[in-house]
Amino acid sequence: MAQPRTWGILLAVLVAAVVAVPPATAAVASIDLGSEWLKVAAVHLAPGRMPIAVAINEMSKRKSPALAALADGNRLAGEEAAGITARHPSRCSPARGTFSPSPSPTCSPSPSRSSSHTTSSPTRAALPRSAATTGRCTLSRRSSRWCFTMPAGLADAHVGAPVRDAVIAVPPYFGQAERRALTQAAQLAGINVLALINEHAGAALQYGIDKDFSNASRHVIFYDMGAGSTYAALVYYSAYNAKEYGKTVSANQFQVKDVRWNSKLGGVEMEMRLVNYFADQFNKQLGNGVDIRQSPKAMAKLKKQVKRTKEILSATLLLQFSLNLCITTSISGQSLVPSASILFYNSCDFSQLMLSAFLSLILSVLCACGKVALNNDWSNFHFVTYRANGFCVCYRSTITREKFEELCEDLWEQALTPVKEVLAHSDMKIDDIYAVELIGGATRVPKLQAKLQEFLGRRELDKHLDADEAIVLGASLHAANLSDGIKLNRKLGMIDGSTYAFILEIDGPDYVKDESIDQILVPRMKKMPIKLEESTEILTVSTEQERESFTEKLNEVQDWLYMDGEDAQANEFKERLDQLKAIGDPILFRLSELKARPDACENARLYLSELQKVVNEAEKVKGWLEEKETLQKSTPAHSQPAFTSEEVVDKILDLQDKVASINRIPKPKPKIEKKPAKEEEPAHKEKTASPESASDETESTATSQESKATEGDQSTTEGDQSHDEL
Repeated sequence: MAQPRTWGILLAVLVAAVVAVPPATAAVASIDLGSEWLKVAAVHLAPGRMPIAVAINEMSKRKSPALAALADGNRLAGEEAAGITARHPSRCSPARGTFSPSPSPTCSPSPSRSSSHTTSSPTRAALPRSAATTGRCTLSRRSSRWCFTMPAGLADAHVGAPVRDAVIAVPPYFGQAERRALTQAAQLAGINVLALINEHAGAALQYGIDKDFSNASRHVIFYDMGAGSTYAALVYYSAYNAKEYGKTVSANQFQVKDVRWNSKLGGVEMEMRLVNYFADQFNKQLGNGVDIRQSPKAMAKLKKQVKRTKEILSATLLLQFSLNLCITTSISGQSLVPSASILFYNSCDFSQLMLSAFLSLILSVLCACGKVALNNDWSNFHFVTYRANGFCVCYRSTITREKFEELCEDLWEQALTPVKEVLAHSDMKIDDIYAVELIGGATRVPKLQAKLQEFLGRRELDKHLDADEAIVLGASLHAANLSDGIKLNRKLGMIDGSTYAFILEIDGPDYVKDESIDQILVPRMKKMPIKLEESTEILTVSTEQERESFTEKLNEVQDWLYMDGEDAQANEFKERLDQLKAIGDPILFRLSELKARPDACENARLYLSELQKVVNEAEKVKGWLEEKETLQKSTPAHSQPAFTSEEVVDKILDLQDKVASINRIPKPKPKIEKKPAKEEEPAHKEKTASPESASDETESTATSQESKATEGDQSTTEGDQSHDEL
């Protein structure tokens, strides 16, 4: 009884141990590092959870500020960095600005968007260096890993386990230097970069993953205006037939035809128009030579308030603009004059607003007595006691949507340029476009949508995608496809090209450069071209029809490799290879014969000429021998012989040496042809035959081997005899 009970206890312990062991987690992530916002999506298969979801930050927000900062020796990112932007703007830097493609990158990519505190980097796509004396933005290349430490932490927190594999979305105007710097920064943060995907490709993947294009293909333009850039991408969706488990199925795919961009135009440019408008209005009303632009803190808080104003103006026509700041004043006699030292107040106790009426009354009395002269319009300023020597100023103004659109009048035409260029370079008309999808936060501006509708002749624009999360969700689909532990039920082939051409540039000492000398190896947005070697030999051994047919078949097989080659079976690869061989092998055989035949003929002529010399020498030896034999017959036996056996042996040995020299001439190697598979199968069947037939075959084989050996000996003897005859 004790033994079964013991086994039962052990079994219960084993079951409990198996249940306690957590299941293996397979998760990947995608990162969209935008000019202003950072989004992270995680792909994790767990019961009761969405397989693909956007990770939230510590503030329960689905997107985080793409900022990095240094404060008191601590590196900050995201919401923490945004929290000190107004107080310490010189210590903050846009995360993607560290990989800016501009020739002289700064913390802000455009001079109009930057303040006097920005620092430039000496090299292209480099990060701002450390400046311990100034305490400003101090991000080095090694410290740039903090740009990806936060998104990696968000993915880990969402999944509940470390996530190290990720796909990163990059803008189309990023070159090799920027992409390499971004990849290195991610690797320093401990992220294994599975791939870099263009932002427009991620949005196109998210758009087409749940659609069927077998009935009709379509052209779609993805228009993205973010905070710092604008681009338009033309994508072609179609379907093709593929074999899956022996069945022919229809598979969807998309190809990026062209993409055009403006890396300077974005929502930040619109905000700067409002910033300059309010700054000029503030300086004009405040007067006394005060310039708000000279205060980095003032500009930082003004930009923060303007950002909210722009977002609200997209939903309303009129907005009351308010701004709180602290003015330090100096009292001289009975005068009260605002000084030029302007600081924005970050921690004002607004319960003191009830004192504004009393302070305004004092200011009016002083003005009436002539103690203070205010020539400016102070109707928009309300004062609140802040310190003994200053006031907390609440500046108020009004802005309408019409005024905002007027300030950005020249930007609306610039916003249409990428769409015009992508249509012009693709030789397409507006009527050929099936849909125009809007992505990016700045596309919510009503005036921009109205301009696009007017240009495209559409009543409504397509808004099927989430303007903020379309890119990161599409990149997560690509990450899941590249992962080993996660597979997608739906397939969508992706063909994307390089946004820059591959150019071969020749340079050297005392070399005069010319633009015509640069050779374009691969044009932009094109795949690697397949061309036959157009040499004189190829043109000689093939016809134009054969070359065109072979090139078309090569392109077809290459497209198949990109689309279905990864999941295809071995027999499909063999079928594609046989199709190529059916066209290419005859051409390659004639090409090899064209080169090998002259060498073989030259070798044969050399051999025959040497052999002819030996034959002539043999004829001389033969004539000499006949002559000596005739002379010996007429010579008595008791007399001196006409010739000796030693002379005959010397003649023959000399002739044999000449024959041996001919055998030392290099001979062409014989071609070894492999037996086809059909001939090997009968041989295999013969091996599996009955024992009796096997014994009979063994006897016959032995007999045949003996006969072959006898024939070999005879042939060897005949060969030796013929050799001796020569």
